[in-house]
Amino acid sequence: MSNDAVLEAENIEMVLGDGARSVQALKGVCLSLVAGEFVLLVGPSGSGKSTLLSIMGCILKPTRGVVRVVGQSTENMDKERLAQLRRQHVGFVFQSYNLFPGLTARQNVEASLAIRGHRAALSRETAENALRSVGLAHRLHSLPGQMSGGEQQRVAIARAVVSNPSIILADEPTAALDSEAGRGVLQELRRLAREQGRAVLAVSHDARAFPFADRIVCMQDGRILSAAAELDPASALPSLAGDNGHA
Repeated sequence: MSNDAVLEAENIEMVLGDGARSVQALKGVCLSLVAGEFVLLVGPSGSGKSTLLSIMGCILKPTRGVVRVVGQSTENMDKERLAQLRRQHVGFVFQSYNLFPGLTARQNVEASLAIRGHRAALSRETAENALRSVGLAHRLHSLPGQMSGGEQQRVAIARAVVSNPSIILADEPTAALDSEAGRGVLQELRRLAREQGRAVLAVSHDARAFPFADRIVCMQDGRILSAAAELDPASALPSLAGDNGHA
């Protein structure tokens, strides 16, 4: 693993279920991210992508293996400490946006800061600045239902970055978007990596995302494929074609 990595997964194994119904979702996976890098994690449905993302984001604990977040091993952390580490260092972007429908764009972003204990007066200004940074100055007071899918996803990105995390994890961020909106979201994720120095990891089935990434990691059957496949995702394309499921 690199000494420069801000997020590392080392020899991760994950068994889901018990007894005869148990499934080994991850089989000795190693992956690291450095600051300023936009990495795509691709592969067919069921390959373990979303499970790995949840483990690296400290939502799930692996059956075996070690995750390090900004150099801190999560191996012996309890749920409370994991949640604290997640709040401090990781921002999440989801396919379904996960916005509160009764709150405006600004209030949705403010809610993320409130969870982290920020004062209300500072939260409003910080939330507005985050929305401006993703091109939504004109949507501060709009409800989710009044915005397009692309705009809602950019609100979700603003919410993810508002607390200044060093890591952004995105799960199928363009799956529900048309080509133009998806391209805007991908450009924003790339900007967060290159201009703001964040480590960005996105799970995607979307081949349109490939040109935006600095590195593409291919998964299959709970493993990361060879270095050749990591550098050239073309070998994964046949299994991705027409696959709209989740991992």
